[in-house]
Amino acid sequence: ELLQYFFTASLSFAALALLEHFEIAKYWLPILFSLSVLYYGIGVLDRKSIWSSPLRISGLALGSALILNGVASAEAYIGWYALLLALAYVLETFIRQSQWLEAGVYASLSIAVYAIIGDANIQDELTYTLLIVGLLWLALNAIFERILKITRPLKMSVQIAAGILVFANTAELLSNLSVNALPATISFGVYALFFAAYAAYRKEPLLGYLSTAYFPVSILAFLSYQDQDRWLFPLII
Repeated sequence: ELLQYFFTASLSFAALALLEHFEIAKYWLPILFSLSVLYYGIGVLDRKSIWSSPLRISGLALGSALILNGVASAEAYIGWYALLLALAYVLETFIRQSQWLEAGVYASLSIAVYAIIGDANIQDELTYTLLIVGLLWLALNAIFERILKITRPLKMSVQIAAGILVFANTAELLSNLSVNALPATISFGVYALFFAAYAAYRKEPLLGYLSTAYFPVSILAFLSYQDQDRWLFPLII
């Protein structure tokens, strides 16, 4: 397999050299990412071949290197490339039944969320990034736990990390609720709905208390957004 990896690496460097030669290096991301997709796609379609595994791993490795470089250089639309890479990591996780490839899923999705929200120029982008990334990690961890029939050493680490993200976002929003009223209303409402579904999916009723805790806080945040100080009656209802 070493020769096959050498071939894919050499082809990648050759493609980069050609971009420099023809003075189209500014298009390095879409062209080289297309090459990584080609590697991975051929590897998936021809899984009986001895080239399948080297091509898939080469595609993931090249794609990961491109995403990291793209984030460092603030390339346009890098979030969408990261999203495609995350899908490839998800597929490879199920193909190989490998617990370590999960890390690629979480990392790629986190980059995708951060970059896409940043490109959209959404206000309070940190709040929504923490909201989406934390819940994505919890949801994917629960899905992997049920579907993957392997030992998963990352399971507890991901749950703790996601919990920290949720807690940090909650604490930051509550620390200045009058300023963060709108994102707090949205975030706490989403948390309430998510943890209700999450408790049902995991069949752990105690998790439902998180939903019941977030729901009234979301009402308080909404009343703060509306500059209303009559909060007792809505909470009783």
